[in-house]
Amino acid sequence: MSVISIYFDRVVEGYRMKLALLNNTIRSFIDRYEKIQ
Repeated sequence: MSVISIYFDRVVEGYRMKLALLNNTIRSFIDRYEKIQ
């Protein structure tokens, strides 16, 4: 494996983790909003 592909894999992995975290945050906000109403 070349250095570029290893670096690219790490970037994609980090991006997926951030996306999942953002998705969980949005979902919890929606749940709270529905409970209030």
